[in-house]
Amino acid sequence: MSDTSPKHLAAIARDFAEQLIAQGFSEGDIFSGTGLRKADIAEPEALAPIAALARIFDQGAKLSGDDLIGMRWGFNRRFVQLGLVGYLGRSSHSVKNLVINVARYRRVFSEPIDFDLSELDTKGAFSWSYNLPPRIDLGRMVEAQTAQLIGGLRVVTPRKLVPKFIEFEHRRVQRIADVQHLLGCPVSFGHKANRIGFHLTDLDMPLRTADAGLQKVLQRHCDLVLASRPKDRPDIQVKVEKAIVDRISQGQASVEAVASDLGMSARTLSRRLGSAGTTYQTLLANLRRALAERYLSDHTLSQSEIAYMLGYSDVSSFASAFKRWTGTSPGEMRQTLH
Repeated sequence: MSDTSPKHLAAIARDFAEQLIAQGFSEGDIFSGTGLRKADIAEPEALAPIAALARIFDQGAKLSGDDLIGMRWGFNRRFVQLGLVGYLGRSSHSVKNLVINVARYRRVFSEPIDFDLSELDTKGAFSWSYNLPPRIDLGRMVEAQTAQLIGGLRVVTPRKLVPKFIEFEHRRVQRIADVQHLLGCPVSFGHKANRIGFHLTDLDMPLRTADAGLQKVLQRHCDLVLASRPKDRPDIQVKVEKAIVDRISQGQASVEAVASDLGMSARTLSRRLGSAGTTYQTLLANLRRALAERYLSDHTLSQSEIAYMLGYSDVSSFASAFKRWTGTSPGEMRQTLH
């Protein structure tokens, strides 16, 4: 089945795959389940479905047995390896200017990404998230991207840059101390968005690679790229799924409650979903199934914890629903995901 998730710059996953191949892993194993081949993303500015790119990082962790392999690799990757947006970042005159440039030209390298710079001037913090269904897990790829940002900044700034904190949207329960050691600051997981906080004085640090003339040329190029791209389109299904996730573990994910969160009536929400070819109950069931399979692959979670996270009153209710969806029990599925 082809991956229809929004597209993202493929360079980071392509280069990570090349690193894995150099370590002796086969291209077939690395790209297994992604629907991609290395040749499909060979062009420097190639875009590919973001969910497929994230799976390459998941495969790398699985094949190597190192859950942090992507993050370790990211620290050694430089901005120039990111193509157009990387050169734009390097040519920025300060750390703050780099962040602003990346946020401004985000659509050059990613269709689903969004930035929030509202705290940049006052708290030295910025956040980013992806307009994707919650069932798509980008965790390991986002960790690698974050490591690349911090590692890359340390190469182009006059002194070592250490963030005040980093928050990740995805969930992690293992090796958090190792992640904090690698990133050099307090790190936490399970937030509304990914977020990095810098000391305000660090944002003003100049970049050794700053080039005002080159930056203007690259900005004009980025403007041309953006002009050729289709405009953003709101995805009601993604918005509904995200609203469901915010409420599901409390057992309050009714269509009325979710519609209210989105600023509309239940009737209007049902009509908009109908126009998109689906229903609220279909989205809820499909989301629960996708999240159940993801949670079952995490062997630190008990079935009772998973049942709670999916809004079921007990394990038996969850198990019955899961059997209805898949024809197998949660325990049997967990064995296949080991």
